[in-house]
Amino acid sequence: MKHSLALKSQLKLNYCKVLQMLPFSSKVIGPPKGYATDIKEYVESYNSRKPSHPHTFWDFGKGSYTVPHPKKIWGNTDPVEEEVCHYHDFVVSLHKGRLISIPYSVISNDDVLLSELSDSVDTPAALNPIFFHHRLPKTMYLKGKAFVLGTLKDDNNYAHWLTEVLPKLHLLEQANIDLNEIDHFLLRTYRSGFVKEHLAYLGIPEEKIRIIDDKIASERDLTKATNSSPYWHVEADELIVTSVFWKPECWMGDYLKKLYLEEQKSPIQIFDRIYVRRHKTNGRNVVNEENLLNVLKKFGFAIIEAEKYTQKEKALLFNRAKVVVAPHGAGMANLIFCEPNTQVLELRAKGHSSYIIDEFRQLCAALQLDFSLFICKGVGVPSQYNTGANLDLMVDVEAFESMLSELLESEYMKK
Repeated sequence: MKHSLALKSQLKLNYCKVLQMLPFSSKVIGPPKGYATDIKEYVESYNSRKPSHPHTFWDFGKGSYTVPHPKKIWGNTDPVEEEVCHYHDFVVSLHKGRLISIPYSVISNDDVLLSELSDSVDTPAALNPIFFHHRLPKTMYLKGKAFVLGTLKDDNNYAHWLTEVLPKLHLLEQANIDLNEIDHFLLRTYRSGFVKEHLAYLGIPEEKIRIIDDKIASERDLTKATNSSPYWHVEADELIVTSVFWKPECWMGDYLKKLYLEEQKSPIQIFDRIYVRRHKTNGRNVVNEENLLNVLKKFGFAIIEAEKYTQKEKALLFNRAKVVVAPHGAGMANLIFCEPNTQVLELRAKGHSSYIIDEFRQLCAALQLDFSLFICKGVGVPSQYNTGANLDLMVDVEAFESMLSELLESEYMKK
């Protein structure tokens, strides 16, 4: 079966390679003519060949940070390795650039896939999914400047929104590009209340929003994916794209705190210690939460449901907290508003720990927060695609109380 699929895939790729040789743009037939793996080198080469309509590249440099072992860990049988996260920040403005939402691809006007800005970055550029498609969706032309504000995967996820969408605006500021100059903001979705709240707060008018993916499709095959959006494949006079935020970056906390905390009074009650509930969600709920809450209340924790607060209120709540306890989930993205040295204790199912990216451990490392991990018994049936990721949690309350007591004692000793 695997051999048959591999052969079919190779034949499809060979057919598309023949189409690449035809004297037609991929807007007409076939995939893009080639690819570039280094955006900076590509822009320099392109501008030397076509100086009359140059692309513009703003390079804001590279950075890195070390993700240490958790400060404390309980219940884990898998090794938790240290890692070093690297990042490179830039903005590029492409003359007559194109964007396809599925598979997410940025294509230049000379029909080159810019793989550094496209999906499947871990796949060899020559095997990018776009090269297996003999006909791309019809192109929608956008007059003026179009800014790719959305993510590669899902704008409907709050954590991705905070760490992958909003930081793009900082890079736009660094490039001295005024939001008011943008004619089109390209997003995957406009369904969620938090998306509408943020865009209204930022002053981005609804009439400038272009939805490039009306349905988040798990099927990456263009021939099978469903997407009725007319903006599935767009070409703009000027397509503005930022670097992709694969990992949290060290400056993100300062930027978002400046965005949501400046000149803000304290209209809500704030707490030193908070527990962030996952309430009525699909997966990662604490099944014995009442017992857990009894322990937390004994240690003076306030129990909050983040979705009941406005964004500015959430920013303030997390910024003033000294200790945060939470099950793994999007609400933990609000850690981005915390101050350095805040104590963070994440609850996670056992099957979850061995395969999923440690995004919140990375976030804590980037922001200099003290991260600890409590592994719980997973409850439920793992899904085919997320083995362990969405299991509910059964907390060993006695062990949790002991670990929490140690953490709070260490917090007290620092004062």
